[in-house]
Amino acid sequence: MKPRSVLLPLLLVPLAAVLLFQVNHAVAGIAASPLMIAAHLMLAALLLLPLWLNKVWLGNALAVEGWPAIQARGKARFILIFGVLGRGVPLTLFIFGMSSVAQSKPALSMGPALLFWLLLGAWFAHTQWRQLERANKTQDKQ
Repeated sequence: MKPRSVLLPLLLVPLAAVLLFQVNHAVAGIAASPLMIAAHLMLAALLLLPLWLNKVWLGNALAVEGWPAIQARGKARFILIFGVLGRGVPLTLFIFGMSSVAQSKPALSMGPALLFWLLLGAWFAHTQWRQLERANKTQDKQ
């Protein structure tokens, strides 16, 4: 794995922590303290970890097995694992958690909005599938 692949998520953690803190400060009035900053850094790292692991999984699968092996397993499986579970679920949990903090209780009435994030994860995977197919076709022509 390239160092760039590791460093970018590490740079995103502080940015995500600042965003989370600003939202919680504006909505819930949370004051800045070393403990709150550390908590938001940990939360941001936990939120970005599944996205990073998903990227590592795809990179390793492409390096070890290659695109034809992934393609042979099927598009539906790829969309389910890479999109819905790898992208949609973390986004859904993030939105659910932020809404629950803002309302000071679990935001269980957000069902349709949470479904949107799962579908968005599937769309991301569908787009990635198409990009990988095009890249493979281009590579085969050369």
